[in-house]
Amino acid sequence: GEVGQAFLLNSGANDYLTVPASSNLNVAAGGSFTAEAWIKVSDVAGYHPIVEWNDGLGHGGVHMWILPYTGESAGVLFANLVDTSGNSHSFHSPGGSVTTNVFQHVAVTYDQASGMGTLYVNGNVVAQVNLGQFAPQTSYHFWLGHRPNIPPSEPDYGSFLGGLLDEPSVYNRA
Repeated sequence: GEVGQAFLLNSGANDYLTVPASSNLNVAAGGSFTAEAWIKVSDVAGYHPIVEWNDGLGHGGVHMWILPYTGESAGVLFANLVDTSGNSHSFHSPGGSVTTNVFQHVAVTYDQASGMGTLYVNGNVVAQVNLGQFAPQTSYHFWLGHRPNIPPSEPDYGSFLGGLLDEPSVYNRA
């Protein structure tokens, strides 16, 4: 982003990236993983997907978003670590953790041995919770800056990031 090479994913222009499912992207097959990216967004009040494993048919896997959260101000970083049985394990930061119009580094990690899920903004822990031990679902297609519009009845489906996304990375360890 600093050298003008970030992906520009405008929320109104339907800009996003999708990487087809592959064994190389099934980073949580061993139980632990990290997903991270640099983001610069102009809005932190609505639904803004950063990364998500999703089969495109309405079955989501692990995902990290900026979203409105009941009882919190805007700028909540949210993660839902869906396991291979379809169970959700979600947690979120306090409001104001993500701000607008500046580059911020965001990351979600899960360590299966300890059961700990952690969210980071600019290297600082903004949320950490013991989610228990499970196998996260990362075998689906990998979406960057978008959640597929299936089913259309869900308000957050069809959402877009609306900003810059740089250096997205995934790892098979926390």
